[in-house]
Amino acid sequence: MTPTVAIRADGSQGIGMGHIMRCIGLAQEFRARAYQVVFISAVRSAQIEALVTSFGMDYVASDLEIGSADDLAFTLATCRDREACFLVVDGYRFGADWLSGLRSEGLSAMLWTDYCQAQRLPVDLILDQTPADNFVLYEAASAANTLILNGLEYAVLRDEFLRHPGIRRLRESVERVLVTFGGADPIGATVKVTEILLQTACDVHFDIVVGPANTRVDEVRVLVENKPNFSLHVATKEMARLVSEADLAISAAGTSLWEFAYSGLPTIATVIADNQILLADSLERLQCSVNLGRIEAVRAETLEAELARLLAETDRLRTFSQRMMRLVDGEGRARVVDSVEAMLRE
Repeated sequence: MTPTVAIRADGSQGIGMGHIMRCIGLAQEFRARAYQVVFISAVRSAQIEALVTSFGMDYVASDLEIGSADDLAFTLATCRDREACFLVVDGYRFGADWLSGLRSEGLSAMLWTDYCQAQRLPVDLILDQTPADNFVLYEAASAANTLILNGLEYAVLRDEFLRHPGIRRLRESVERVLVTFGGADPIGATVKVTEILLQTACDVHFDIVVGPANTRVDEVRVLVENKPNFSLHVATKEMARLVSEADLAISAAGTSLWEFAYSGLPTIATVIADNQILLADSLERLQCSVNLGRIEAVRAETLEAELARLLAETDRLRTFSQRMMRLVDGEGRARVVDSVEAMLRE
């Protein structure tokens, strides 16, 4: 019988798409090893269902409060129905009681997080793929036999990036700039940054990517209409190609940064959610990217100055590209699934 892995993750215009997209990368590794995968969500979304099922995975959704007792019961019932041997939980609203409920049913589980979100983390594995050193915090919050996977060696990428030819290359000059703020962009960063870029005198081409859950796509469309050095890509299925062609990115400090790191794409990063603060700070400390801070506070002259500097200082651009590639080697998801399978064999 083919084993099944369940993934509990949510995405929406308000939550964003980062949890769903990174879980798809991990699911692809499980699928490559002959597992069936079912996504469980507390957000009904035809767009997300279409996305998940397009990768050959099942999608089961409810309308329950995320992290509630009813959500736990629905998750457990779905795992029982699908005879899941393992559950991946990705999100920040799952507290100690919710996670304890999984263990009381004897379900092996991994929490995928970016910070220590509870005083107790009663799970079998913890995955934190960020460069922030949270190992000690997780060690204090988890049981002695909990396996902690913390660091960039566990960065998870999707097939489209790992398999795209020529995507991993050294950037030495800038001709194309990729602008992306995730699948939802709930605070309108794409509109703000596009308005700023329209005022610059840079002789480069801007590829503006708008995700499937972005509600302000029409505003962006109007802004770039008839602008020869701007291209708009809505709900694109060609993200890997756009990354491979880009020489610089302007982006939120979210999941996309690992894709850019693997690709060697230097990045001007902004923070559009609280959970991105540590990541943006970490990459700036590693001298791999520029951190503009919170998008609400970004001034036009600051972004214009940083863009102009990277266009002019090719040595700095090249150094950023080299350091980005050293961060992520593309083997992270295999290491995670290796660890899961070793645990399941015990």
